[in-house]
Amino acid sequence: MSTPESAIDLDLIAAFIDGRLGPTDRERAMTLLATSDAAFDVFVDATRARAEMGDGVIPIARGRRWARRPVWWVVAPAAAAAVLLFMVLPQSGVRSERNATVSATALVRAVGAADLRAATSGGQERGWSVTRGSTSSLADSTTAFRLGVQALDLRTAIVADDRQSADRVLGEILDRMSTVQFSQFVSARYANLRREAAGAQREQLLADASHAEDALGSLLAGRPADAFWFNFGKWSAAAQLAAGARSHEFFRSELSTRLVNDALTRAGGTRSDSIDLRRASDLARPDATDHDFDLERDALRSLIKKHAE
Repeated sequence: MSTPESAIDLDLIAAFIDGRLGPTDRERAMTLLATSDAAFDVFVDATRARAEMGDGVIPIARGRRWARRPVWWVVAPAAAAAVLLFMVLPQSGVRSERNATVSATALVRAVGAADLRAATSGGQERGWSVTRGSTSSLADSTTAFRLGVQALDLRTAIVADDRQSADRVLGEILDRMSTVQFSQFVSARYANLRREAAGAQREQLLADASHAEDALGSLLAGRPADAFWFNFGKWSAAAQLAAGARSHEFFRSELSTRLVNDALTRAGGTRSDSIDLRRASDLARPDATDHDFDLERDALRSLIKKHAE
């Protein structure tokens, strides 16, 4: 659902970000963010900008659509969220387009008509430890990568109608999200999805999982490194699935080729990462053998473990 920007209650969103709302107004803010794409975009950009700039005195540039308002060059911390809203509102949606995430839906579709339940070997139980502590930033490479893997695993479990695995993955996502700053509203979407996982129709679960993934992607999109690791996590999990399913189609798809090239051109990867990625590209060949697929599946399992822990 879309709400005109002129109808967005900026003061309400600002107070929500600052933690200054009582129970009734907090529920009203949550409802607004749940039903208005425009309001949610403003919320994401404002929380991201606040995290990047800190809670101290903030320099303010006047937005294009606020030309008739007074020019505020600095503000006290108590009003930081409100002024940030005015600063980011004219830019809402621009950064998310530039760093748009790749959907788990598209990656699963690229695998082809595989038996997902058989290919995931019991719901891809990865045996990750429970998260402890917190972080002062929106995310980090490990968290963004791990959330990407989990987003793909969740999609796969729902497509396979494996409700037990879906519930387990949702618990892992919520555990990891607890360390991501300003993620409470996104966590609420995943918590709601977990509550309905046992009884809702699969099509409804798929739609709600996509909405939650989009919200998480928007939260991470303002930091190019986080956006990359979120995408790379999803690709890695999908590639492991595709290798297990012997899917030549996935590795020859434009989507997989683009993500592999993006990963290969980034600094910070290891030599073994490059070898695994190039070996994955070779699986697009029609003469790739079952042995080739098995080797790459095991290599991708190790790659995921290395980057997610």
